[in-house]
Amino acid sequence: MVIVSGCSSDDLCIEAHTNAIVTVTATKNPDGTLRVPGGGKLQPGTVLAFTFPPDDETHGIIFLTCEAELRALSTRCTHAACTVAWQRKGDTETLECLCHGSRFDTAGRVLNGPAKLPLARYAVRVEGDDAFLMLPSDLDALSVSTK
Repeated sequence: MVIVSGCSSDDLCIEAHTNAIVTVTATKNPDGTLRVPGGGKLQPGTVLAFTFPPDDETHGIIFLTCEAELRALSTRCTHAACTVAWQRKGDTETLECLCHGSRFDTAGRVLNGPAKLPLARYAVRVEGDDAFLMLPSDLDALSVSTK
């Protein structure tokens, strides 16, 4: 599950071998968490995309920073709900909305608009090889206005 290569000016230390991002289907648990298979065995700098069941649209990424902090972010732009993509330019990784140009850092903060709000960031814990994300009780809460 090694994804992109290089090191960023943020706190990611990418030691990967390919630019392809692996996508897995997550499963929703009765307790409201989302299990991301393989999310617990990521190496520093690796990125794993996951989809929310049952629609299988890509909605998030999970990655491990150099400081061994596991992070999970929504890939739904807060401007008009387009999907943001993991981008590597030089030694910097960002998430960029290809629809309207918003850019976000690896903490989900807005680098430039038109988005004004950060990407949703999910609390995450590791159990074995999997990661478990704490989600809002209603996944519809993740949608944003398209105005």
